[in-house]
Amino acid sequence: MAEPGYDQQDEGYSQFVVLHQAALNSSGVPPVYWKSLHRKLEGEIFDAGEWFGIMQVEEMEEEDEDTIEIEREQKKKANPGNDIFLIDHAWTYRVEHARRQLMEVPGLLHRMANLMGMEFHGEVPDEGVVEDVLTEMWKYNQTYQLSQGVAYHV
Repeated sequence: MAEPGYDQQDEGYSQFVVLHQAALNSSGVPPVYWKSLHRKLEGEIFDAGEWFGIMQVEEMEEEDEDTIEIEREQKKKANPGNDIFLIDHAWTYRVEHARRQLMEVPGLLHRMANLMGMEFHGEVPDEGVVEDVLTEMWKYNQTYQLSQGVAYHV
């Protein structure tokens, strides 16, 4: 029997820690953030935009690389233990599966076309739009390394 004051939320958090502790430790996430991370993942809380903005600054000279700047909203007071944020991304894929996913995953082609400023209306995937997305997506992609292979995300 559970102790007084112990509820399902505590049990859910305990299970979260059991399942993810190794990954959290290896990623360098301090334990002070784990409860907040669990709450945000469980509730799908994407509140980063309430606390800061991320913008890409294009350099005027061709030789310089673009930079990313983060601007924090000064009105918000820091809240230790809660200052961890989920950042959503549009699509993670492996190159060899990208075309098939664009054709088969409902809504994916429409979302990617819209993100890239392309006109696409309709429900049926259009091979021409798929080709355009596959050509243009490299302007938006970021990469990360998995334990086996490389994945890209937009």
